[in-house]
Amino acid sequence: MDERLYTIPLGKAYECPSVKRANKALSLVREYIAKHSKVSDVKISGMLNKYLWKGSRKHPPRNVKIKVIKEGDKANAYLPEEKPEEKKEAKKEEKAKKEEPKKAEEKPKEVKKEEPKKAVEKKPEKAPEKKEIPKEPVKEEKPKEEKKEETPKEEKKEAPKEEKK
Repeated sequence: MDERLYTIPLGKAYECPSVKRANKALSLVREYIAKHSKVSDVKISGMLNKYLWKGSRKHPPRNVKIKVIKEGDKANAYLPEEKPEEKKEAKKEEKAKKEEPKKAEEKPKEVKKEEPKKAVEKKPEKAPEKKEIPKEPVKEEKPKEEKKEETPKEEKKEAPKEEKK
């Protein structure tokens, strides 16, 4: 593990449109860390992210001091006063797994007596009544127009057949 402190200038973020400045500041931090620690995978802590966004997206800080911890091909960036997050979740899960078997051995299983179930009377269900909806006759005015369109098409189809013969 290699730990270093850097001061990163973020003035180039102000060359972007005002609504993209915080995003640009984050990308500048990532690029700087990748370049100086020679890694491809860079993780930024939540507190550092909040620090970059504290002035909203339009006004990120002009420079930022960070602590970079390099582990193999990965680099993690933190604020200098921030403590690096260790694998707390993994440790909690291991402790929980160890404690579960101990609790199971200490407490003997209690035998519960089941009460006999009472017979429930079922009432016959009525089938829902279907109401008939009267259907209205559909008016057919369009077929007249269709017949007019069909006749010229048929004539056109017949004409080329005669020429081919």
